[in-house]
Amino acid sequence: MRYPFVWPVIPSLVVVMVIAGFYICQYMSPMYIPMIGIVYFLLMSVFVVFLNNAKCIRNQKGLAHLLLGVLLIHAVYFILLYVNSKPYQDGLEKDLNYLYALGLSWVLCSIWVWLCLPKKYLESCKGPSLLELCMTNFLVFIVVMFTVPNYADYTDRTYISEGIAIATAAKMVSAEFYEKEKRFPNDNKEAGLPEANKIVGQSVKAIEILSRGKIKIIYNNKLADNAFIILEAILDDKDKITWQCCESHRLEIKMIPVNCRRQIDDFNSQNNIDRP
Repeated sequence: MRYPFVWPVIPSLVVVMVIAGFYICQYMSPMYIPMIGIVYFLLMSVFVVFLNNAKCIRNQKGLAHLLLGVLLIHAVYFILLYVNSKPYQDGLEKDLNYLYALGLSWVLCSIWVWLCLPKKYLESCKGPSLLELCMTNFLVFIVVMFTVPNYADYTDRTYISEGIAIATAAKMVSAEFYEKEKRFPNDNKEAGLPEANKIVGQSVKAIEILSRGKIKIIYNNKLADNAFIILEAILDDKDKITWQCCESHRLEIKMIPVNCRRQIDDFNSQNNIDRP
C-alpha cells in the first residue's frame, strides 16, 4: 500500500472525534475537536507508518507497545482538548466524561489498528493475537470502570468534609457571639466574618451565617453548584452549644459523613420531613 496509514488512521480519527463530540462537546467550542484532530492525525500517521516498517510485535512486549502507543496518542489528543475546554465548567462529571471518552476511543482504535496491520506482518507474530488484544483492552476498561466510580465517591466525600471543616471558624465565632450577646448573629458581618463568598475552599463556594444559630455551607460545581448543608446550634440546659447537621440540598445522602447523615435523618424524622 502506497499510503499505509490511510486505512488505520482515517477511521480512527473519525471514531475519536465522534466519541469526543458525544462526551465532551458541551465543555468547549465544537471547532476544537477537528482542529486538534490534526495533531491526532499526524501522530497516528507516524505511529502506523512505524508499525508497517518495523517488526516489533512478535511477542507480548510488542503487544504492550502497540497498546501503549495508541494510548499515548489518545492521551495527547484529549489533554489538548481538556486544556482548551471552558474554564468555568469544572467538576468531577467533566473529568469523568473525558476519561470515559479516552478509554472508549482507545479500546476501539487500538483494535482497529491491529486489524489493519498487513497480513504478512500478522502471520509472523508468534505470540499475541487479536483475541489477546481484545481481552487486554477489555480487562483494562473493566478495571477503569470499577475504579473510577469508587474514586469519585471518595472525592465527593472529601469535598463535603472539607466544607464542614471550613465551617469550624464560623461555629467558633457564633459561639463567642452567643456568650456575649445571649443570641446568635444574624449574618457574617454581625459575626465579624468576611462576606460569605469570601470564605471558600476547593469545593466550597461560600460559608454563610444565617439567623437563629444556623450556618449554611454552600458548595461549588465540584459537587453540584449551590448544593448546601445547613448546621444548626443546639443549646442544652446549661447553654452549652453543640452543632448538628439539619438539612442538605443536591447532595447524595450516602456521600455525607455518617454522623452528619444521622443528624439530618433525626432532624427530618422529628419534623416529619421526607428525605429528598
